[in-house]
Amino acid sequence: MTTGHLVHECEQAIAAALDKVESVEFLYLSPADKAASLVQLHRLETRVAATRLRMLAVSGDVAEESGARDVGAWLRLATRSDRGHARRAMTLAQALDRRWSALAEAHTAGDVSTAQADVIARVLDELPDDVGAEVLTPVFHEGGAVATRPGPELGLGGAGHRCRRSPHRRREA
Repeated sequence: MTTGHLVHECEQAIAAALDKVESVEFLYLSPADKAASLVQLHRLETRVAATRLRMLAVSGDVAEESGARDVGAWLRLATRSDRGHARRAMTLAQALDRRWSALAEAHTAGDVSTAQADVIARVLDELPDDVGAEVLTPVFHEGGAVATRPGPELGLGGAGHRCRRSPHRRREA
């Protein structure tokens, strides 16, 4: 079905696929099929979240048209999300769209989960403005490698690091 807008076509295709699988009895899948499906579904969930964040990053006009303070406030009301979740989604969407394109690409591909992208973006945002590409490129690649390896939770408290607001914090344009 063609609706004239690729995003709507994607939404409809995903909804149709989920409707189709609704009647499948997962109990009878082999362990190998379950394992493969769990990994692929997680990757797809991340890709859907990345698409939603890309849309959120450019949806300030939705908030403006509705009279909401910002798109995070609009999202909270429209999706019945809690305030912190909606604000964090808005902040991450803007960070990926405006500052961290390599991280956005990894998230869109499903190589970095939304939670990992959130932590990495917050840590990168805390770096001083004078940190150049010669430092950021290897840091991102190492961060991406850490994010894609199995192991301990990737979090702000790891290895004694605390993410704090810094006087050198990047300001949004």
